Amino acid sequence: MNTIRISKPAGFNVYRKIWHVNGLVIPICYYLDAFDAPGRWFGISGRMLLFWLVFAFTAFLLILDFARFRWKSVNDLFFRVVGVMLKKDEKAKIINATIPFFFANVILIFFFSREIALLSCIFLMVGDPTAAFIGGSLGRVRFKNGKSLEGMAAFFLSGCLGSFLFLLIHTLSIPSHNDFSLYFADGRWNIELFFIVAAGGLAGAVSEFFSHTLWMGFLDDNLIVPLSCALTLSAGAVISGVRFGAVLINPFPGVF
Repeated sequence: MNTIRISKPAGFNVYRKIWHVNGLVIPICYYLDAFDAPGRWFGISGRMLLFWLVFAFTAFLLILDFARFRWKSVNDLFFRVVGVMLKKDEKAKIINATIPFFFANVILIFFFSREIALLSCIFLMVGDPTAAFIGGSLGRVRFKNGKSLEGMAAFFLSGCLGSFLFLLIHTLSIPSHNDFSLYFADGRWNIELFFIVAAGGLAGAVSEFFSHTLWMGFLDDNLIVPLSCALTLSAGAVISGVRFGAVLINPFPGVF
């Protein structure tokens, strides 16, 4: 693989990365089932209420982006409000990166268990800004696509660290241990889970490395990374013997 060495660091948008990390609110709400009580008002589960809210907001953002591409006044107003968090290309060429991330959450909430969904987003929300900072400030070995070896390593290590921190909190907070506990009720470590998380982190780092912005920005690392992590985590969990229902959700229980 061809590499080049550079000494000038890449830019790091602090406001964008703060907004990026705040995106964890969605999978955390899913994990905590925060919409359970409001969901009962509508006769649905908290998970499905969250799904429809995220779906509706994704549609709203998509309509807003197409509107600002069509009308300059809308685009100018949009950038006066949130322009500090956006890339230059997002002014006229591509949709803002929040949309593919919200769409990824729509898929995660609909098909994947709450643990898988949160772990997948942790890899993106923790790994991506860490990789951008380390790669931009310390990255020296760079590839032709601009990504650095140091950034890739930072993505993997920080994503795994964030995931293990969540799993530790998860393990300590539930009275009865489950498939995503770091150790079992008898005190044995859940060794398979460590390898599953590492595989998810590797999948996230690789997909981040090869990600490109295509289809007007809809196909973006904010979509590719969490979904690749979710699929890898799910496959690893099922292979290791975790119950299928603890990993994937049947969205059509009355049909399949």
